Amino acid sequence: MNTCEESLLNYGSINGSERTTPIGKQHIAINRPVIDYDDMNQNYGKREPIKQTIGQRVKRSVINCCGNCSPFGIFCRFFPIVNWIRSYSIREYLINDIIAGFTILILHIPQGMAYGILAGLTAINGLYVSFFPVLIYSLMGTSKHLSIGTFAIISIMSANAAEKLNAIPTGHNSTGNSADIEQYNDVDYTTLEVLTSLAFLTGIIQAAMGLVRLGALSVILSDTLVSAFSTGCAIEVATSQLSNLFDIKVPKNKVYVKWLPFKLPNKWVAICEQLVHTNLVTLGLSIFGISLLVLVKEIIEPKIKKRFKTNIPFPIDILLVIGFTLFSWLMDLHKTQSVDIMGDIPKGLPEPRIPRLDILSSLIIDSLVIAIVAFAVSLSLAKIFAKKHKYRIDANQELIALGSANIFASLFACYPSSASLSRSSVQEKTGGRTQVAGLVSSACMLIFLLFLGPLLYHLPKTTLSCIILVALKSMFLQFKDLINSWKISKLEALVWLITFLSVVLLGVDIGLIVGIGFSILTVLFRFTMPKSTINGQLAFSEIYVDTNEFSEAKQINGIKIFQFHCPLFFMNSQNFKSNLFKKTLNVSTDEMDRLIKGKSTIHTIILDFSSVFFIDSTGVETLIDCIEELDELNIRVIICQCSQFVSQMLQKMSFFTKLSDPHICATVHDSVIQNSQTLLIQ
Repeated sequence: MNTCEESLLNYGSINGSERTTPIGKQHIAINRPVIDYDDMNQNYGKREPIKQTIGQRVKRSVINCCGNCSPFGIFCRFFPIVNWIRSYSIREYLINDIIAGFTILILHIPQGMAYGILAGLTAINGLYVSFFPVLIYSLMGTSKHLSIGTFAIISIMSANAAEKLNAIPTGHNSTGNSADIEQYNDVDYTTLEVLTSLAFLTGIIQAAMGLVRLGALSVILSDTLVSAFSTGCAIEVATSQLSNLFDIKVPKNKVYVKWLPFKLPNKWVAICEQLVHTNLVTLGLSIFGISLLVLVKEIIEPKIKKRFKTNIPFPIDILLVIGFTLFSWLMDLHKTQSVDIMGDIPKGLPEPRIPRLDILSSLIIDSLVIAIVAFAVSLSLAKIFAKKHKYRIDANQELIALGSANIFASLFACYPSSASLSRSSVQEKTGGRTQVAGLVSSACMLIFLLFLGPLLYHLPKTTLSCIILVALKSMFLQFKDLINSWKISKLEALVWLITFLSVVLLGVDIGLIVGIGFSILTVLFRFTMPKSTINGQLAFSEIYVDTNEFSEAKQINGIKIFQFHCPLFFMNSQNFKSNLFKKTLNVSTDEMDRLIKGKSTIHTIILDFSSVFFIDSTGVETLIDCIEELDELNIRVIICQCSQFVSQMLQKMSFFTKLSDPHICATVHDSVIQNSQTLLIQ
């Protein structure tokens, strides 16, 4: 026997003198009999699994969910504000929440107006989205720091949904042009009607998902996929703002280059063609606005925060809106220089109106995609803040809150809403402690809607485009994620690249579907082509590791320890079989017949199933076939470290009766010791 074999039989009585150990390290002394599968079942109180019918499981779930709930308890579950408002500390929280709420308002106004136009509606619709959903979420949400309202990605997705239905643009008046009349002659719904119906259906989907407890579905959107998706959306959002920056009119859905069958590249061609009609005054305002925003946000604001030790952002967005509005009014830019301005902004609140139900069937796919994206973005942000401030959120209640906010808001000329990364971060950094900050923001927004909206009549539209483009900076910086993903995993980098290109070239909705599909394919690929290793023992220990990773890991003569790092099921059963024979006997599956019985130097193969947490019927049959083929070569197979589920599946598939002498041990070391003792006896 070599050193490893000697240590195997003596293991448990070794004192530290036989091997140098770092000072301060504790020693482990083990002295117990070898434990196999029968010992585990008979001597250690193994519990039999409790079998339940589907009806019993449903009944148990209903009891757990609602059995102990009074009507008031159910009300509190759907309106968490009832629970936390009773312990609200006015002295400790109120001032911080008021400051955070007012600060968020300063962001809500310019972003709401900008994203409302981005969605294909008017500025006032964006302001409505910054009021109604915020109010409902503050009452029903479980996150203390999310800022609900307009969001660039949801806005552009909403605009695309209306564009696919060829909806009549809001405020559209036919010019009498035959082409203009023909474009909308078969359409009887406006963009506003489409987007309110979209918000209504999105809310229905989100609320339904929350009620049936599908909050865990957000896992289909990995961080890599969300990064690529949002970066692709940023490209589309930026493209949509170029027409306002240059004050040009870009025809929609016109194919300029036949070999560019993609919408966005054709938009770029159309924009380049229209650049000759650029309004130079508007372009000057755009350059000045972007430069000022970048200068303040990147240089001046950090210095102000450091100097005054505050997290409150400098309100450059709202100051730019006020400054450009005054300049446009004083110079009368609309009349003298033909600068495109906001025009009439109605004051007051819209009358409630039920969305059109006859077009819901045409919006199912768009609503489903928006519902998932809005929830995934909101939940990921909520988890970040909850982890930082040590409180819990309920993913299903978040779905119900977002869905209820969208359903309610759809009655008041709103399109779908979502959480915003920038506003949520500001709400948290400015000291916001609860959703009272959202209520404060809603109260201030109500005052603005009732009295101050018309004051922005002369605001140049390019101002809002400048604000949007500068706000996209964080999304553009996500290109770094591709480089980081490439360093970590080529497959993850490929998911990022495929998703990004699909969003840019095929559109936001199709791009997301392609990204999710490809992401799932990579997961299937990992399961189909999993890693498998040959393990060896670290001297004077019961630890067995990959021999390719640890030079001190030594294989034991005549024994191969094979570890499969994946569930064993129908998709990878043949991969398991071929890798088992290749790595242990150095032969392919087809060459097994050529091996002569008893001539192999390997007498035992140990299958380490510690990473096999699932096995199906095909996997069990493949395992039986492998053991029988190896038995014909007088090679003994020992399985170890099976999970409870794997053990139960082996029993259900009659594994122990189909094989004449199955061997299963508790650990790899038990398997090695048992095998060595058996050989000594023989």
